[in-house]
Amino acid sequence: YIAATLTYALFKEGIVPRTNYYFDKDYIETAMFYFYLSKYYEYIDTFILYAKQKTPIFLQTFHHTGAVIVWHIGYVCKTDGLFFVCLLNSYVHSFMYLYYLLTLFKINVHKYRFYVTSMQIAQLTFGALALPFFYNCVETQQNKRVICIFDAYIVCLLFLFGKFMLENYFGMVKSD
Repeated sequence: YIAATLTYALFKEGIVPRTNYYFDKDYIETAMFYFYLSKYYEYIDTFILYAKQKTPIFLQTFHHTGAVIVWHIGYVCKTDGLFFVCLLNSYVHSFMYLYYLLTLFKINVHKYRFYVTSMQIAQLTFGALALPFFYNCVETQQNKRVICIFDAYIVCLLFLFGKFMLENYFGMVKSD
C-alpha cells in the first residue's frame, strides 16, 4: 500500500522542493503516517527473535530502536524530504519481507540475501546524501536539525550494515 501510494504520488505530484508540500496532501500524509507506524512493527520483529530464543545482533537492535525515534521526529516535525526516504524504504522493506516470506515457505533464496543488504545500503546512502542536499534550502530551521539527526543515524547504520556485509558475505573476521 505505502510503496504504491507514494509511487503514485511521485508521478502525480512530481519532485517539489517546498516546505510541507507533501505533508499538505492528505493521501500522502496518511501513507507516511502508516509508514511511521510500521516502524513500531520492527519491535515485534525483534521480539520474535527473542521468542525463538535467539539474540538479535547489535545492528538490528540499533536499527529498530533508532528507526522509531528518527521517524517519530521526522513525522511529527513534518519534514517533507522524508517523502523520498519513505518511498525508497518502503520498497526495500517490501523486497526484504518478500525474501523472509519465501524463506518461511522453505524456498531457497539465501543467495539473494546479499542483494537485500545491498539495497538497504544503497537507499541509506541515497537518503544520507539527497535529503540534506535537496531539502536544506527549503526546510525550516527545526527540520534542518531533524535532517541532521536523521543523517547521523544513517551514517551509523551505514557503518553497521557495511560491517555486517563484510563479515557475512565477504568472510572477513569479526572483531569482538
